[in-house]
Amino acid sequence: MSLARAMTPYSVLAEAKLTRAARPGASILLVEGSDDARFWRRHSILGTEIVTTGGHMTATSALALIRTDRDFANPPHHGCLVSIDRDYRPPTSDLDTIETDFHSLEVVLLASPALEVVLREFGNTKKIARHSAAEQSVFESLVRRCVVLGAIRWYCAAMHVDFASLRLSVRRLLSCSDWTLNESELWQIAGAGGVSEASVRSFLTASPRESRTEIQICHGHDMMDCLSVGLSSHLGDAPVSAEQLTSSLRLAFVALDFAATNMYAATRAWERRAQPFRILP
Repeated sequence: MSLARAMTPYSVLAEAKLTRAARPGASILLVEGSDDARFWRRHSILGTEIVTTGGHMTATSALALIRTDRDFANPPHHGCLVSIDRDYRPPTSDLDTIETDFHSLEVVLLASPALEVVLREFGNTKKIARHSAAEQSVFESLVRRCVVLGAIRWYCAAMHVDFASLRLSVRRLLSCSDWTLNESELWQIAGAGGVSEASVRSFLTASPRESRTEIQICHGHDMMDCLSVGLSSHLGDAPVSAEQLTSSLRLAFVALDFAATNMYAATRAWERRAQPFRILP
């Protein structure tokens, strides 16, 4: 597996060509980041060449180069699959590209039974039960707290506004003691940066209905930060970093969980088209 250091479509192509020359039967899986590579190492067969590209543009551009390279002309299929986050882009129609079910891999992990495993490990059972009785499940609470920030992120991506310039973050807006989100402060900060509540809500109304579900709008990093804040006091007894939670969720996400995703189904469909290449056990 390659490092994501200064990768370009041409350097990804070069790595793929080396793999094909050394191991003609190996499938090549192009992923965006190191967390994606760690996920796929647990769920792919031994011998799959996982190349960390650094981003979806590099991965998809490299795929285009691979398709036209003579080293991949025989057998009939080039044996390369791209796995990318859905982000806020329209669904892909490319048959050699699969997307996460939701915004990113983090949301897929949080929406799975792996979350309960991690809550048992890092949470306080009584606090979690008290929260669920008073409000809703932890996952539903994560979605409710992160959907507004996700909507602003989506609006900024569509309108080419620099989201980072708004200086919005879950950690800045969440109370550690009672895990409440200060939504009025959120809109004040966004408004000062030129992003009004009215413009975001108008944008959502005009967006395709299938893209407007709350879970599709939520951003994975926001949800991980939100859970980290919650476990520090309201749901648990000690701080847990978002990075530690991501790693633990990845380890708790078993083959049965993966088999229930659209990602898995799309990979199996690719394998049928790309015979004899395989990625899944």
